[in-house]
Amino acid sequence: MKEFFAVFSAELLKAKRSLLLKVSLAIPAGIMLFEWIGALQRNTLGIQPGVNFWSAIAEHISRIWIFLLFPLLITLQTALIGETDYREGTWKVVCSQPVKRWMAVAAKQCLAVLAAFISLICLLLCLLLFGFSLGILKPEFQVSAYIPLAELGWFFLAPFVISLLIISFQTWVSLNWGNFIVSCSTGITFTLVALFLFDHECSRFFPWSFPGLGLYRLIDGKPVDDLLYLSLALCAGITLAANLWLSNKQVDR
Repeated sequence: MKEFFAVFSAELLKAKRSLLLKVSLAIPAGIMLFEWIGALQRNTLGIQPGVNFWSAIAEHISRIWIFLLFPLLITLQTALIGETDYREGTWKVVCSQPVKRWMAVAAKQCLAVLAAFISLICLLLCLLLFGFSLGILKPEFQVSAYIPLAELGWFFLAPFVISLLIISFQTWVSLNWGNFIVSCSTGITFTLVALFLFDHECSRFFPWSFPGLGLYRLIDGKPVDDLLYLSLALCAGITLAANLWLSNKQVDR
């Protein structure tokens, strides 16, 4: 484990020198900033009477986040992680170190999960700041003093766990090709396909649709256990296959 943590620490240091952390924080903060500016220009948020302010806002933001922005952000994050070593010509050096190659691959996969989780936490914090500031600047919105933190967290955490399989796949794509354009085009294509297929019955067989399906179940008050277990199983399979593939891949640069 010491060797793995040493490799992971090295990945963290490289991430600090890249745009990864800035992107992970700027995008969710930017989303909430645009929502905040838009809310200040309205006289009403269209929330039905009797509906908790925080629940309504969380549902609205989660639709934008889960269906489009989060998969695209994952695409960008994993592309940055995979492209760094190839661009700097250090991937061959990493693979020649006296540590097992799977550790280097696993460290990058963990870094991708960490970056996505940081973005999620940033979004939730900005969501709380969004509500508090509107309560002060727009008292007519009648922001509820009761914040259903468990509901808010689960609204975003469950789709995040389901999205782990997307993170694992996109990390494999970025590490296998090491090309920013290839990584981004792959993620964008699958995200758009998921949007087009969402209302079709085939969407339940397309992994990129799983987070959105899970979100709709949460909105309707239905369980998402089967999606969570299926996504985690697929994530484990993709992660294992990616480690085996990359551990035996010939490194030319």
